[in-house]
Formats: sequence, C-alpha cells, structure tokens
Amino acid sequence: MDKNKNKNKKIKTYAPCYQILFNKPLYLTDSKLIYGFRLMEDKLEHKPFSEKKLLEYIVEGIFGKIIFNDIHHGDFKGNLDNIWIDLEGNEYKYGVQTRLYCYDASLANVMNFRWDLVYAPCENEDGEDYWITDPQDYFECKARMDTDDMKQGRNKWLENYLRIKSRKEVLSYIITKSSENLDYYKQELIKEEWFDMDEYKEMDVEKCPKTPLN
Repeated sequence: MDKNKNKNKKIKTYAPCYQILFNKPLYLTDSKLIYGFRLMEDKLEHKPFSEKKLLEYIVEGIFGKIIFNDIHHGDFKGNLDNIWIDLEGNEYKYGVQTRLYCYDASLANVMNFRWDLVYAPCENEDGEDYWITDPQDYFECKARMDTDDMKQGRNKWLENYLRIKSRKEVLSYIITKSSENLDYYKQELIKEEWFDMDEYKEMDVEKCPKTPLN
C-alpha cells in the first residue's frame, strides 16, 4: 500500500501535459520511430485547448507530412517546410493545397490517435517537446488510457477516427479538385510510375524506404 502511495505521489510531481498516442508508429528519421508526443499544458500557444486545432496539427503537420515523405518520397523546402515537392517536381504550398491530401493519406494508411491530459515527462533533456520513442512507455500508457476508456464507456480511438473521416468528407466537398492541389491518389500513380514493381522487389532492403505504414 505504501509503495502505491509513493508511486502516485511521484507521478503527480510532473506538470500536466497533453499526451498524444498514435495507433501505430511512424518514422521520424530513418532510425527513429515515434509513437506519439507530449505537450506541456502551460506552453500551449492557443488557449483554451482546442481539439479541432490538435486534430489539424496531427493530421496535417505530422501524419500527412510523414506519409508524403516516407511513402510518396516527397521533399520539402522553405520556412518550416511550407513547400511540398513531389517526385515530378510539382510544388504545393502547405495548407490549402496539401490539406485534403493529409486526410486522404491518414485514412488510406489507417492512421489514428488519441489524446489525454496526464502527469508525465513533457520535455526532453534540451527542454524541447517530448517525442514518445520508447515502445514500453507507449504500450504502458496505451494500456492505462484504454482501461480508462472502458471504465468511462468511451472509445477515444473511434471518436477521433470519426472526426478525421468527417473532416475529410467536408474538405472533399468544399475543396475544388484541380492539378494545383496535392492529391493522394495521383501520388500513388506517380509512385508506381517511378518505381517499376519488378525492379523495386529486387532492390537491396537497405535502400528501400523504411516505413511501418506499408
């Protein structure tokens, strides 16, 4: 009993932060997997906390960007990587021209997330935002949060999936389909044209794009 009290007391010493867990890992770099991240509550730019802005940041700033780079072999340039460049050299401005792509890409690759307010480490040793890279940390956090969902009769994974799907449907209706916008399914065709499947299978494993999404 005393051990449990001490353990709970230790957890409470951390500052409150928003913990975002992905449903599966993404490659931040060739050798670094990320399972989610944490944001200190006091450092949020937009207050009060907005689920809509969080969803936009995760889908457009993380899922879409990593999928574009990792699966469609796109590149970036400009301030904060605000220009996205596909394999054919076409350029798209981050925001209006890439938004629908990000939602199509997230749904096509079954990407999802959940967020919870927790007491946990929120910064790394350099004081930067905390990427969750330890699989044990991730699965322990996920198990606790999923257990909380069961107790409350909720499913935050499903709730956010439906938000992503709904947002995609709205964007599909209001965003004009044109060559000026980055299109997920067009990028799939471009990828197939650039990588002949027979030669692709014979490539050295070390040279193949490393992604847990394929």
